[in-house]
Amino acid sequence: MTEQQLTERQTAMRARSERPEAAQAKEGPGRRLQSGALPKGTKPAVVTVRLDNDGLHRRPNRRGCNWYFRWRNPADGRLHEKSCLTSSYGEAKEFRAAELVRLRELAGPADRQECTLEKAAELWLKKRELDGLAPGTLRLNKERLVPILRYMGGLKLRQVATPTILLAYKEKRLREISPRTFNMERTVLRGILRWAKLWRLIEDDFTAAREPDHGPGRALEPDQENRLLAAASEPGCEFILHVYLLARNTGMRRGEVLGLRLADIDLAGRRIHIRRASTKTDAGERSIPLNSQAYQAAEWLWNRAAKLGARQPEHFLFPARVPGRRHDPKQPQKTFRTAWRNLVKRAGLKGFRAHDLRHGFLSDLAAHDVAGEVAMELAGHRGLGTLRIYTHLRRSAREKREAQKRAAVAAILEVEASA
Repeated sequence: MTEQQLTERQTAMRARSERPEAAQAKEGPGRRLQSGALPKGTKPAVVTVRLDNDGLHRRPNRRGCNWYFRWRNPADGRLHEKSCLTSSYGEAKEFRAAELVRLRELAGPADRQECTLEKAAELWLKKRELDGLAPGTLRLNKERLVPILRYMGGLKLRQVATPTILLAYKEKRLREISPRTFNMERTVLRGILRWAKLWRLIEDDFTAAREPDHGPGRALEPDQENRLLAAASEPGCEFILHVYLLARNTGMRRGEVLGLRLADIDLAGRRIHIRRASTKTDAGERSIPLNSQAYQAAEWLWNRAAKLGARQPEHFLFPARVPGRRHDPKQPQKTFRTAWRNLVKRAGLKGFRAHDLRHGFLSDLAAHDVAGEVAMELAGHRGLGTLRIYTHLRRSAREKREAQKRAAVAAILEVEASA
């Protein structure tokens, strides 16, 4: 029930309570009376509901004589009754006021469904930020909202949540982008509609696009990786070289790399700690051991950060550049996209993403037959499902080892036979 409806109801009840006693008595049983007199032939036992001017009512015939109130769920339009769990009128008023606020929030108030998609997206992003969403993920959500808002930002949410609108959007976008990109946009739109309690209306119609089964990324061949390393070793490329070595040997996501603080780098223990604030999921909070290349990269980046003013444990490993050719260690660098694109261009590896380094790291784990649970923990995955795509690498590694064993045994037998 909206505030306006509550006000109208209270005004109507107040007007009835101020009417003459005789007029109220004509209304029959079930109404609150101004005096102890009851209409002729009416017994107190049949007075079942007492209405109050503040939206409360009570049932004397029920045990405990608690106060109740009614509220309308804006998501489905149905009227519900809820107990205030007390017979005290003052406590019931306070309970009702607080409970109405909570119920409206849970139900997805009607004004959410009546506001435009553009306004809803703004409110949803603000809520996600308050919920502690990683800054990198928040930025990606904003980027994915751009084409969505361009297509239907002016429509109200209840208009958006129709198969006609969403299927037309899906058909148009799949002519322009890949299924994978569309599915990421759909994920953002799904979050907004869930927030407004509208997703259940169209989830069976607005399905994800089928993606080609080619895995999540691209792992380089040895000669390609040598070309990339050679390009990164050129003069003036020290920064991107050490970023490459750190990401390649730890499997960290780009946002996790940029979110590192000095306190997260344990050079003595040769480990890096990933905080929940800089990763996608709870599983992303983890500790990763450093091999020799990752250790050298972390040490070089630590010294670079110190030269840029990062000395406190809470300072970022990648201080942000601020106006005046200075760096602020209290803010993290947002991206290294330009340096990375220049690197892959020099190496002749067009389209190779920084995130593909993570794919190379996981491919190495699979090729060395590392247990799935260990690989999942190192990668920060929530389940083993994503790692199943690397099964063929495990199988290939086993077949290669078996072939080597057979070749070794055959060579031994051949030597013995010739002797």
